[in-house]
Amino acid sequence: MCGLSVAPGIGEITAFLLDRDETAHPAPEELRDWTGQLTKALNRSIRCVAEAAAQLPTARPERTQALAAADKAAHRLRTGPGNGAEAALAYAMGLASDVRALREHRRVLDAEAYGQHAARKEKLSERVAAANALSRRFPR
Repeated sequence: MCGLSVAPGIGEITAFLLDRDETAHPAPEELRDWTGQLTKALNRSIRCVAEAAAQLPTARPERTQALAAADKAAHRLRTGPGNGAEAALAYAMGLASDVRALREHRRVLDAEAYGQHAARKEKLSERVAAANALSRRFPR
């Protein structure tokens, strides 16, 4: 299931890494743990965004943008953190940024899917009303 929720703690980790005071640095063990959690969350988010985007028509910009963000996140996961403490922190911050971006893309995709569903439902209601009107006009 691909809901908007993220694993407990991911929101706090993301907020700390992206909204932190420049002088605040997590301990190396903590950063390793956070990177692992962010990696899991990001893998799940990539899959969920790709699945949600596949439901939209290919010409929709929301689909294109979401898939581009998912590709960027997947690329970051493949490249890894590099060497050194600063590289590890920058990598974790990049993962956190991708988690946040994909979550927002998922909100947009869900809203688009809901809008399409509502439009289809309204069109179906119109067809049913027209069919009912015809059946009243021409009873059996």
